[in-house]
Amino acid sequence: MSSPASRPVQQVAVNPGCLAAWLETQAAEQGFALDGAQHEALRAFERIERELAQTGAERKGWLRFLQADPAPVRGVYLWGGVGRGKSFLMDGFFEFASERRKQREHFHRFMQSIHHDLKRLQGQAEPMQAVADRVAGAARLLCLDEFQVTDIGDAMLTFSDARTQLSGRISTQAGAPGDSLYIAAFPADRSLWRPQSRRITSARADTDGRWVITGLPPGDYLVVALTDLAPGDLWDLSLLQQLLPAGVPVSLTDGEHTTRDLTINKNHLY
Repeated sequence: MSSPASRPVQQVAVNPGCLAAWLETQAAEQGFALDGAQHEALRAFERIERELAQTGAERKGWLRFLQADPAPVRGVYLWGGVGRGKSFLMDGFFEFASERRKQREHFHRFMQSIHHDLKRLQGQAEPMQAVADRVAGAARLLCLDEFQVTDIGDAMLTFSDARTQLSGRISTQAGAPGDSLYIAAFPADRSLWRPQSRRITSARADTDGRWVITGLPPGDYLVVALTDLAPGDLWDLSLLQQLLPAGVPVSLTDGEHTTRDLTINKNHLY
């Protein structure tokens, strides 16, 4: 953001009726003008506005059942010094955007609501996916102000259709199903062990010994079987330390479906 009194105003050609032209008017009313770097940021916002409109139109009508799912609209992250006008640009884009299902929140308050929901859903299957579905169902356009990540767990939040799946069958050495056992998955990297992390989760085997864990972020994990598991137990980092020797390694890439069968023995059962 530049003031006519502090630096020469860089003239940038804009199209009438576009976001840039609208924001130039808003800036002029407040006594300043947008510079070239800010117009470059606005082009990214205009792309989002255009792609949201296109993907929304493509999914309307009965033909949507014959269409492939559209590619996700890629977001944008604004970086700049204090007073550079990041919030002004984002707020202007939010107000200008034609998408009806839109939401604007301060990042800190947004994460508070996420963690509140995770605590409320503790013990349920796939709590993070339930929270993600809630957020995605409420808004197609989500604008977060003052985005600052100090907890790596917060940075791992993703809202994507490319969900991973880790599954398998647990059985005894004689081949009988290991029903009613719990399967726990947690990061091989101890620096990622944090309470309420979506990288730490579990599932219970069915009567045929089959189990499925979905929605883990890509990465390297350890999988272990347990005879008993209460809600929140896996967020006790001392327990994860005890489970380390029994962990079976597995790696997941974005959207990958991986099978890992487990055999019950004294080394892989807690």
